[in-house]
Amino acid sequence: LSVYLLEQSRVAQQMQSERNFHVFYYLYDGLNNDGRLAEFHLDPLLRTRHTFLTADSQDVLSRQNNVQKFRELKSAFEVVGFRDGEVNSIYRVISGILHLGDIEFGEVISDDNTDNKSRVIDLAPLHRGSSLLGIEASDLLECLTANSVVTRGETITRNNSVVEAIATRDAMAKALYSRLFDWLVNCVNSLLSFNSRGEQLVIGLLDIFGFENFAHNSFEQLCINVANEQIQYYFNQHIFTWEQQEYMAEGIPVDLVEFTDNRPVLDMLLSRPLGLLALLDEESRFPRSTDRSLIEKFHANVKSKLYIRPKSNALCFAIQHFAGRVVYQAEGFLDKNRHFLAPEVIQLLRTSVVDTVRYLFQCPITKTGNLFSASPAVTPAGTRDANRCASVMALQSQSRAQQTAATYFRYSLMELLQKMVAGAPQFVRCIKPNDQKSPRMFDPAKVVRQLRYTGVLETIRIRQHGFSHRIPFAEFLKRYCFLAFGFDERVMATRDNCRLLLVRLKMDGWALGKTKVFLKYYHIEYLSKLYEDQVRKIVLVQCCVRRWLARTRYQKVKWQLASSVVTLQRYVRGWIARKELETRKNKEENRKNNAKNKAMRKQKSAEKDREITTQQMEDNSASPISELGTPWGNVQMRRKFFSELEDKDEAATIIQSHFRGYTVRRHWAPEVARRIHNGMQNAVPVSPVKTKPTDRQAQLITLSQDVHMKNQDVHKYLRNNKQGVHLNNIEETKRVYGQKSVVHEVAKKHGASSYYKQVQEEMNSPSPDSSDEISAWDLPIIQLENQLRPLRPRMVTLSIEAERRELLNAGRNNLHWQSPPVTPRHPTPLATEEMNGPYDFRQLLRPTEHPPTESLRKRLSERCQNRTPNVKVV
Repeated sequence: LSVYLLEQSRVAQQMQSERNFHVFYYLYDGLNNDGRLAEFHLDPLLRTRHTFLTADSQDVLSRQNNVQKFRELKSAFEVVGFRDGEVNSIYRVISGILHLGDIEFGEVISDDNTDNKSRVIDLAPLHRGSSLLGIEASDLLECLTANSVVTRGETITRNNSVVEAIATRDAMAKALYSRLFDWLVNCVNSLLSFNSRGEQLVIGLLDIFGFENFAHNSFEQLCINVANEQIQYYFNQHIFTWEQQEYMAEGIPVDLVEFTDNRPVLDMLLSRPLGLLALLDEESRFPRSTDRSLIEKFHANVKSKLYIRPKSNALCFAIQHFAGRVVYQAEGFLDKNRHFLAPEVIQLLRTSVVDTVRYLFQCPITKTGNLFSASPAVTPAGTRDANRCASVMALQSQSRAQQTAATYFRYSLMELLQKMVAGAPQFVRCIKPNDQKSPRMFDPAKVVRQLRYTGVLETIRIRQHGFSHRIPFAEFLKRYCFLAFGFDERVMATRDNCRLLLVRLKMDGWALGKTKVFLKYYHIEYLSKLYEDQVRKIVLVQCCVRRWLARTRYQKVKWQLASSVVTLQRYVRGWIARKELETRKNKEENRKNNAKNKAMRKQKSAEKDREITTQQMEDNSASPISELGTPWGNVQMRRKFFSELEDKDEAATIIQSHFRGYTVRRHWAPEVARRIHNGMQNAVPVSPVKTKPTDRQAQLITLSQDVHMKNQDVHKYLRNNKQGVHLNNIEETKRVYGQKSVVHEVAKKHGASSYYKQVQEEMNSPSPDSSDEISAWDLPIIQLENQLRPLRPRMVTLSIEAERRELLNAGRNNLHWQSPPVTPRHPTPLATEEMNGPYDFRQLLRPTEHPPTESLRKRLSERCQNRTPNVKVV
């Protein structure tokens, strides 16, 4: 974005029934709607008294429109990328400009009336404006009412008159607004910049005001009409002069077209030193100059028939523009042209605490009067851009000769013309249908007059007779050669090949110059249509070929992928097969080694068993009833060779269980009987009392220990030497291995009450050799059993039903129990199972003539004699 001819004077001076810039009205109503007026020292009561806020409409519709526009403005700031602090700074500057306009000056009356000193009538606007701009109110007052002049190294400070103070105030307001506008444009360019390499790829759109001719024309209309004269001159040069010169250079016969040349008007306005704008700048340098002196200078120095003097002594003059005659009123020309800003004001604003205000006056000014922007990164931070601003301070000038609106306008116009010449312009003419600004109303005379003085009619005429498109040979053949030449033909960029192309396409009305092909608009339309048709066909063919290539490439890649997958699978399967084969081999080798070791162990065990069996048979044949020389005695050998192996486990389990029951009853029965005898109703379990063992008890302990140790030796021998049995040789057993209750069998024969009664009497009866104390005689057995307990979790209970019955039937009639009657603890008879357990161990013992071990040996010898033939078979 670029700024051209900003109408700065509108900030401080508005024509009758004209408004100031719209942003002032948007800001007031928008901040009022947001409730932020007090933040910027604004008030609805002050709105009607603002000097710069003219023609302010207070109706509801206008306010609603202003609020809506203010919301759009805030949304635009947010979309572009402005920060909240920067937006608030913009609001502060605009509000400060409004308060500056409210500062009024009055003349200080002295005694001699020689000093035209000015003063501020109301200091409230001064304080509000200085607060928003971030400067001291006293410094602002001094800058407005006094100025400094440097003469021969001395600084002279003098007071400003009322007119000078007003001019300084207005210049300060216009400088704030114009520099803020330039800063906004630079920030937008920076935030919207996308080309980081600095390439000049630009499409420019110039939206400039048209030719103006009002009832009252002032300095602004003069500048606008001068700009239109310059653009019209460029239009004439581009359309008529340069085109005709190109026809003549290329040797194309074309009738010359007459057109109105406005070069004399531009010379009268822009030439130096006697041009109209140059004379205006010269008169603006004089402090005592007036509008009358300016008009007299124009009349005396402008020597052109296009400059028309008034017949009267009025402050006006007329200029014959290309569009018509315009009368300008010279009132206010000097004030609007003076663009001088006092150095004191610049230095004061550079000390502002607001970053944006300080940056606006630290950054230099270009020759066109705009804020300098050395790079796209334009920010008010001050720190990043301080060095760059300091390096280009030469661009800023404080001389009165350069700080005029006419000077800035002339440089802006030159820059605009340079950009237009560097590009390929396209012109759009806007025609005003009527002077009343009414819709759907067409004034033919006015429209024809505009078409004539804008050169549109001449343009139509030259376009009809001339060629609107001029294309070099190389570019023409490069773009259109495929329309008429084959792909195998070699086409050179020559005049003959261009002619051959046009002939093959059957075109007429064209012309060939020395280096270019001249075509009319319908030729380009025809070539464009052919070009599009051929390109559409080419694209279709390319599409089919690309599809075929893509399909072929896809199939190839798919086949490669499939081959890769198959190869990978092959190697994986091979690896898995080798792994499985290796595993099988290892398993087979382990199985063979295990079988071999097992066979060797079996063979060794069989040989050892044969040796033992042979030795035992020899010993048995020599002495059938003699004791076998084994570590475990006659009982173990009898069970190994003449009885089933399960009988020994069952026998040991039965003996141990009976003995434990007997032990428990011996522990608890005396104490329970004593408590019942003493009359204690609630029996309390007590620990058994330790007593000295008697001879009878010692014999039972010795017997139990011997039986238990023999059983342990038998189990150890079986675990080490017993051969395994194949599963196929195992038959379903018919024997019952569940534990049977001997208690029920004994109780069935003798009666439950009498049986337990006799058992209790026996247990409570003292031994002949014992004392009155009851000793825990079975404590050593319990300790020994805990030490020699087998590793398996529980003992397997086997049935020896036949031997139990035999023992019971043989010894039942000879048992005599002598014990005192036992008084029950509870009122009801004492339960037998709770007292004595399942059965009494002593009932299994029968009286013998010899000691128990000798009796057992005799019975075993008799059974060995009866079963000797079976041993031989084994």
